[in-house]
Formats: sequence, C-alpha cells, structure tokens
Amino acid sequence: MKTILIINGEKYWKDYFAGFNVVQKKVQTSEFIVKDSLYVIDADGVCKPDIIFWRLGAVNPEAKHRNILELIEYSGVPCVNSASTLLMGYERLSMLNRLKRLGLPVIDFNVATNTTQLKNLEMQFPFVVKVGNHHGGYGKSLVSTEEQWEELKDLLFIHQDYMTTEKFINYKYDIRYMAINDKVWAMKRKGKYWKANSLTQ
Repeated sequence: MKTILIINGEKYWKDYFAGFNVVQKKVQTSEFIVKDSLYVIDADGVCKPDIIFWRLGAVNPEAKHRNILELIEYSGVPCVNSASTLLMGYERLSMLNRLKRLGLPVIDFNVATNTTQLKNLEMQFPFVVKVGNHHGGYGKSLVSTEEQWEELKDLLFIHQDYMTTEKFINYKYDIRYMAINDKVWAMKRKGKYWKANSLTQ
C-alpha cells in the first residue's frame, strides 16, 4: 500500500485517499532524512512517503522549510505542488523577481530591509503595507489616511523584517485556478473586507 504524507494541512485529507496509507506530520516538529530514500521522523514515528501533499498554511517560512523542500526535490519523491514550484514561490521577493524576469505583470512596490526606513516608503493613499513573508492575509494592512500611517509606523517599528508598500487595488474578486494536463479548474473569491484571502466568501 502506497504512503501519502500530508505536511500540515487539515485533518479531513484522509477521507479523500481511501486505499492509501495516509500519514500527517507537521513541518515544525518533523525532521527529514535522505538515505537512499526520503524519511520523515517525528514523535509519532518514521514515514517513508511515496508522495507528499505540502499543505503548509499561513506561516512565515523558515530556512529549514527551504532545506526540506530541497531534500524532497533531491529525493525524487513526487510532491504536490512540486518542490521546485514551491521553492520558486517560497519567498515573496524572490517570487516577484522571478515573475518580473518572465515578463509577467507585477504590481510596482517600494521595499525597505528594515523598519527604520518606514519614512521612505509612504505612497499616495490608499496603499497596502506588507511585512515579511507571511501568507493568508497575515502581516498586511490597508492604509487610507495620514493618521493611520503614523499609527501603523509606530506599531511596525518593533518588527525586524523587510516590508513593502504597494498601491491598493480595489478589486471585484480574484481568481484561483489549478491546471492539470489539459484540464483547468477555477474559482472566484472575495474577502469579507479588503483581503481576498482572509474571511473568504
């Protein structure tokens, strides 16, 4: 029986894979070894996966996570999304650079490596501030007035990570899609407030 390893993710995934040995582990509490094959170890035991579903959610990825993806890629164990694709999108700045090199449209943004330079990032209101590499709507704020910007700068000052500011786009909805061979599935989504990926409808 083949083993499917779910990295993080929701508990219901087992229900979709009848006939497989489904193991769930958290990347935060697991160690990965490549010795002829790929092995994943945590307090619950050792797993030798035949395929991996990478479901890491709204966390700020650590250097260890990149190392794990490199090991998955090196081992040849199939991963969804592929480890090489996950590595390309692993860090927001590197992903934006990659998109720009490919000639794809990227929203212009200002960026500083530290909050001491916040005074140099202000744009025409409204604009969005993004701090670090968080996903799922975390680390993002919409700034509409000078007063909001002054308050946010005081709060952000304690954060020691890079940050970007970019023009706010008042969207109708965004589109998520998945393509497998010649089939494409798509969905529209909109957030309850201004973030499409937070309190999604």
